[in-house]
Amino acid sequence: MQRSIKVRVTLLLAILVFLTVQFIPYAVTQYGFPKIQSSSLVQYSIDPTRHDQEIISPDLAGFDWPPRESDLRVFQAESPEVFSSLPPGYLPDYRSFCWHDNANENQLLCLPQVYLAGFPKCGTSELYRKLTRHHLIQSVGKEPQWWTKWRIYARKEQRISFDSYIKSFRPETVKRGTVVLDGSPTLWHQSDWKRRFPGLDNPPYYYQDIIHRVTPAAKVLMIVRNPTERMWSDYLAFTDMKRASVEMFDDLVHRQVGLFNDCLSRRDVRSCCDDPSVALRVSAEVVLPIGVYICFVRDWKEKFGDQLMVLRLEDYMKDQIAVLNDIFKFLDIPQLNRTFMETTILHVQEKPANTRKEEAVSIGDMLPSTRKALDDFYRPYNQALSRYLNDSRFSYT
Repeated sequence: MQRSIKVRVTLLLAILVFLTVQFIPYAVTQYGFPKIQSSSLVQYSIDPTRHDQEIISPDLAGFDWPPRESDLRVFQAESPEVFSSLPPGYLPDYRSFCWHDNANENQLLCLPQVYLAGFPKCGTSELYRKLTRHHLIQSVGKEPQWWTKWRIYARKEQRISFDSYIKSFRPETVKRGTVVLDGSPTLWHQSDWKRRFPGLDNPPYYYQDIIHRVTPAAKVLMIVRNPTERMWSDYLAFTDMKRASVEMFDDLVHRQVGLFNDCLSRRDVRSCCDDPSVALRVSAEVVLPIGVYICFVRDWKEKFGDQLMVLRLEDYMKDQIAVLNDIFKFLDIPQLNRTFMETTILHVQEKPANTRKEEAVSIGDMLPSTRKALDDFYRPYNQALSRYLNDSRFSYT
């Protein structure tokens, strides 16, 4: 009898554990990341609450992480319609990747030729606005986010089909010389893979591998900025201004640095960049690894090579016309003369894209100690990016 009761109790506990494991990822997805004290979740080799902790400079050999190949079978199981819908080849007389629908030969379907893949709070909205004023660049809104969000949304009734995604670019209006642009700046990373693939150490696939598989001749734009400024902008954009303060930001920064340094003591840099829990255990409002650009730029560069163009927001703000014409040249579309761009593209009256909240201005700048901590943390990664791209501007020194 007692043995039977023990068996039942054990079975009941197992069921409760299973339901808890299943519910937590769902709750995180539906209701956002909870504000949890990080010290309750992980034991630190470096105290993330200390403001005087040493900033670990990673071994630069750590940047030579082995290439990670995507398991396309996992993606195909999630979205089988993608590969089954694609033609053997694209129409050669179209600049973008277009084909005729098998069910309706009069229906033209197109995939983007260009992706604005990152990074958040680096001027992607501003850049998108200006790019889409070129008469040969066509889009349907800045962030379709089909690959990263609506394809696999937690609620099935809210998911968007691949057919709807490609038709959203209004392919019937695409001309032979038109460049179709997807401006989703979330393609740089899979932020929710831990929820969808519990138990894995790394994502089973990467978006650059999927996009390269379906459109190997696609071109990719990435824009970065000083990562210290990027993180401050992130904080001011996504934090409730009623509770925001420079002291709160300083605390979040030092705790996230502690988490990342702790990760580095056990894993390589790329794995720490991949793992959302490295930052999200502290806060979903500011994510330190986003500014470790070398992790993500290198992955995209190794897949797309010269078909990737990396820009700096600082250069764009200094001379928008020159940078825009560099992009047009990269896309093999006509460059525009300075007078036309000044009167038609740059001086159109509109609300600035994603500018700082009015109430955020009163907060002022981050504390000098916070800036030093971020500058010290990002310095080796900036230098690694600068060497990788062979361009000293990306060292931000």
